[in-house]
Order: sequence, then C-alpha cells, then structure tokens
Amino acid sequence: MNRFLTKIFVVAMIVMLALSVIPLQVSASTENKETNAKYKWVFMVYLDADNNLESAGISDFNEMEMAGSTDDVAIVVMLDRALGYDTSNGDWTTTRIYLVKFDTDPENISSELLVDLGEKNMGDPNTVLEFVTYVHEHFPAEHYALVFWDHGNAWRRSGLGDVNYRGVCWDDTDGYDYLTEQELIQALNDIKAMGIHLDIVGFDVCLLGQAEVAYDIGTIGIADVLVASQDYEPWDGWYYTPFLQALTMNPEMTAEELAAKIVEAYGEFYTNINPITTYPTLAAINLSVYMDQVVPLIDALGRVFTYSVYYVPSTANVIHDVWSATDRMGEGEFPDLYNFSENVLADNRWDSTFDPRPVASQLMSALENATISYWHAPGHPGAHGLSIYIPASTDDYLKERYWYLEQTYLPSSTWWGLFLDYYFWRLEPPKESLKIIPAAPSFLDKYSQGYAFLEILFGGTKIDPDSLSVKLVYPDGTTVPLDTEKLSPGIYVVTIPIIENDTTVMLLVDVSYWFLEDTTSAAIKITDIKSQITDAKLLIESSLDEVSQKVNRIEDVTYEISGAVIAIRTAVGTILTTLDELNAKITKIEGDVVTINTSIGTLKASLSDLDAKITTVGDNLVEIETSLGTIKGTIESIDGNVVTIKTDLGTVKTTVDKIDDKAGVLENKVSTLDEKVDAVDNKVSTIQGSLVWYYVITVLVIIAIILEIALLTRKK
Repeated sequence: MNRFLTKIFVVAMIVMLALSVIPLQVSASTENKETNAKYKWVFMVYLDADNNLESAGISDFNEMEMAGSTDDVAIVVMLDRALGYDTSNGDWTTTRIYLVKFDTDPENISSELLVDLGEKNMGDPNTVLEFVTYVHEHFPAEHYALVFWDHGNAWRRSGLGDVNYRGVCWDDTDGYDYLTEQELIQALNDIKAMGIHLDIVGFDVCLLGQAEVAYDIGTIGIADVLVASQDYEPWDGWYYTPFLQALTMNPEMTAEELAAKIVEAYGEFYTNINPITTYPTLAAINLSVYMDQVVPLIDALGRVFTYSVYYVPSTANVIHDVWSATDRMGEGEFPDLYNFSENVLADNRWDSTFDPRPVASQLMSALENATISYWHAPGHPGAHGLSIYIPASTDDYLKERYWYLEQTYLPSSTWWGLFLDYYFWRLEPPKESLKIIPAAPSFLDKYSQGYAFLEILFGGTKIDPDSLSVKLVYPDGTTVPLDTEKLSPGIYVVTIPIIENDTTVMLLVDVSYWFLEDTTSAAIKITDIKSQITDAKLLIESSLDEVSQKVNRIEDVTYEISGAVIAIRTAVGTILTTLDELNAKITKIEGDVVTINTSIGTLKASLSDLDAKITTVGDNLVEIETSLGTIKGTIESIDGNVVTIKTDLGTVKTTVDKIDDKAGVLENKVSTLDEKVDAVDNKVSTIQGSLVWYYVITVLVIIAIILEIALLTRKK
C-alpha cells in the first residue's frame, strides 16, 4: 500500500511539473520563427512608394502576395508610403518591413509586418544598407536578389530643388531626396563591405538599363546579374506574380534562370495583359561577362572613334548619321549599344586608317555573350538590352557633361568620355556660351577676412568646370592663389584673406570647360570701412540685393538665425533682416534640424533657433509653434524621456520636459506605460512564483524517489 501511494505521489508531481513548465516556455519565446531558417532564395524589394507611385507600389505588393513566401523562398519588402495619393490599406505613411505571405486578394495587403521603422528617407543610402542588413541577419540564405522600385533616370542627377525624378528612389516626405548614381554605388559598396553578396540587382524603374550603370555596379563586384529597362517603364512596372511563383516552385533556380523569368513575365504582361506596343523594354545582363568582354570593347570603340574624329573631322558626321539610324531610348540620347554597333558595321564611309567596324563586330558578339535575356515592345525593334549615352547636340552634351563625368565612372575609365568630347567638338560649335558671374564685395574691411561668390554657367545651366583658378592680383602685379569651396553645382565661395593695407586689388577668375574658356575680374577696394562709409545702411541693402541675386545657397558659416531674424555676414559687415522678408518657408524637419527655403537659398537651423514651442492639444495631437508658423503633428512614440512626433514635413524628436502638456496626452501615455510596466512586473512575479514551485516540486520528487528506493530495498 505504501509503495502504491508513493508511485501515485511521484506521477502526480511529474504531471504538475510538466503543466507548470509548458506555459513558461510559450511566454518566453518571442523570436520570429524565420530567424533561424536557412533559405534557398531571399527576394528583397526596396519599394519606395513615398511619391506619386504609391498606388502602383501597393498593386505590385499584391502581385507578390499572389506567390507568397515559403520555407525555401522569403520575399521581404521595405515599403514606404506617401500622403495624399492612395488611402487604401489603412493609409499609413511610415516605412515598414514585411515578410510577404500568400494571399489571393488583389487589393489588400495581408502579409506579416516584421517591423515599423517610422518615417525613413528612401533617398538615403544608409536606409538601403539598413534594409539589406536587417534581411541578411534575419533571413540567412544561399542566394539574394535586391530590387530597387520607384522612379529612375539613368545616371542623371537633379539640381537643387529640381524635382524631375532623375536618379533613383525619390522620397517626397523627406525633402524630395533621392539616390544619385554615386549614392547608389555607395550603398552597394557598403553592402559588400558587410560581406553580403547579391546574386541579382534589379531596377523596377525607368532608364537604368545603361552601359554606364552596368559598369558602376560591375566595378563593385557585388552582384552577378543586372535586370533593368533601357527606356521608360509603364505604370505597372514588373509583373511579380509569375516569376515569384516559378521561384517558389523551383527554389533551386540559378540567378540567370530567375533573371530570365523576370524578363519573360515582363514581356508576357505588356504583350497579353496590358499591351503597350511603343516603349517597354527589359533585359538581364551577366555582369561578369559584361566587365570582362564588353567594357574593353567599349573602350576600344571609343579610342578608334576619338582618333578618327580628331584626324578625319568629317567622321563626326558619319557617326551622327549612324546615331540617327539607331534605335534610341529616353528622349533620344540613349542609343542601343548593339544596334549602334550594327549600324557602324553597315556603314562603309569610314576612313581606312581608323575603321571602327572590326571593333563594332566584336562588341556585338560580346554583348550577345553578356545578355542573358531581353524583351522589347514592337516600338523598339533595335533594343537588345543596354544603351549608352550619346545626346543629340553639342549644347545638350555640355549641359549634362559635368554630371555625366561626376556621377558615373565609365566615361573617365575608358575612351568613351574622350570620344564624346572630340566628337561634339568636330560635329558643331555650341550655340550657348560659358559664363562666370562673380558676386564680389566692392569694399572690404582691411581688418576682416572676406568672401566672394562665383556662379559658373553654360547656357544658363549651372555646371562644374574642368578647372577653376582664382587669384588675387595686387597693384604691383603680385598674384596670390585663393582657396575656393564648392557649395552646390556651379556655385563656389572664395575666401579672401585679411589685407592690412589701404589698396585696391583685383579678383581674377579663370575657368575652362570642354574646349571653352572664360575669364573675368572684379575690383575690391581694401579700406577701413567704418571711416570710409558714411551711409552704411544703403551699402548693406545693396549688398543684400547682390547676394540675393547671385547666391543660391548660403552655408552655416555665413548666417545665424534667432527667432525670425537672420544675420548674414558679408564683406561689408553684418546684415540683419527677417525670414519673412526672405519669403522663408519650412520644407523639412528631421530630429531637431529644420530645412528652410528662402529667396537667397536653402538654410538649416534648429527648432530652438526658431523659438519653437510644442503644445499638446488632445488625441495624440501636438502643435509646434515657430517664428515661421504653426506645424501640426502626432505623437508617434515615447521612449524614456524622448518623444517622437510625426509631421507632414518630417519627424521631430524632443524631450518630455520641452512639451507643454496642456491636454494631458503625455500624462495619459506615461500612465499607460506605467500600467504596462506593472503588468510586466506582475508577470515577472508570477514567473518567480512558478520558479519557487519548481524548487518545491523538485524537492518533493526527489524525496518520493528516495522513498520508493527505500521501499524496494526493504522488500528485497
């Protein structure tokens, strides 16, 4: 009987122990189940819909859901949305990372939200790195594809305030920032530095199927395959469902096989589902073959062309005829490289000493080797996968030349850049001219360092010259070179050293750009300003007008803001004016930094500089009163003493003590947090109580086992 009771006691203790352990294990495990998975493929989409393409982005997301992730394939999307374009799916406007789940609903997103990052600037290369790093850490895989989704325009870069969707990935919420070609290269270099390799880099954007872009990515050595369009993409972009379904059904696909499926699905969509017969194109390029075989022949073709147009100037007209016969993309400045080579081969007007046809023939064969797959609508019969830059006229070339050389490496790493320079030199003279517009002070205080500003233009377009020389020339002919600093494309500031003698000096500026040169000068009288100027007010007002007309941007070293008053330091002293007089308007807020557009350029200041006062007005709403007006926002989060506020102009970060909590919003939130902390404390107490029971139960089990052993021993 004793033995029977002992057995029942032991069994009961074990059952109690099991029941008490089960709930503790469940509550302790909060890690995403995918974290430790090993995938065959991870397909990443950097989906920047924070602009007028928002509804197209949501549509493409739903196309991905028609395939959905599996145990072998993870489809991970970073989606940033905008205000005012699409109000579906909750109309949230932050940046989120999703694991795409299978769903047949073509309108509503039902995938798994992994993290809400708040507002992120998709035009910042660090955001690209953050996304890829997160995915690499949480979704380890054998193969990775990264697709950039949004607007695009080859390697081009926009000027300040020029919102025309050049570059890639425009973010309206963050001051219309975007990824320039150089920032894209930076992001991919940073990803490679993290030890991450990309099997495919894709661009679901316009006009990235360029030889220059392929060269920039190929030089990094981060990716095996490039998928991009030579021309503009239609609104619907890529057709994600078929190729992702194919990938989930066959996760053993190679990068080339998947890239070919992407191109095939694109062609199917614009042939059968939404027929557009004019401009769509898409191609997949093997970057290794491109770098090894195609680039040396682009270099060779550029070299023979350069010699040909230099020694036989009439060759420029032959090249222009070949260009005219070639299928061209964009606005005509991006001829298809294969079709261009075909037309070079077909023309027989070449000088025998500099005949480019043998190189053109080899280039066509190399392009065939590098092209995995391509598709084009009937409107582009000559499109074979990659275009290269040859604009229509000398003026067109010179207006973009400085960006072309600044943003991509191909023209400076091969003979292609020299070819374009000499080709347009021989083809026709420019109709526009090179100009230097100086904004130098007429008087300079001999006890103060001064500044002059230079604006350099070709035909009204600000350009960066090939060379810039600024000298100070004294009356005796002595010259002193001066330092210049670039403020923005075409705008430079010149530092004038302290000159302690009463004299007049000349500021001499020499600029060269392409085959053009320009020289200008300005006289500066060095004197004791206080004793020489009797009506300083008129001079200051004149100086302010000059600065307003000539300078597009003033950096931190030249101004200070306090409230609504701005102090501008010029060569003749300090000018005081108000932000209202400069038509100032806040365009962006990030943290505590405010970006202000004015009639003299873009200024940056802190909220405290604008005498900002933040007041809660109820229901999570706040008003930020500044000297430039009131901004409304919502409290997004409270982390300790730090409060994050979301506004239409960006995200503000401040502290609880800097907010006038008239509506008791913060107090309520803190109370809620306290309740959550109490709840956590209660759970901890429960767990601690459970642990105490574990110890008691364990001791009882041990005692029971000892009793059982004793009974068995006695029976024996």
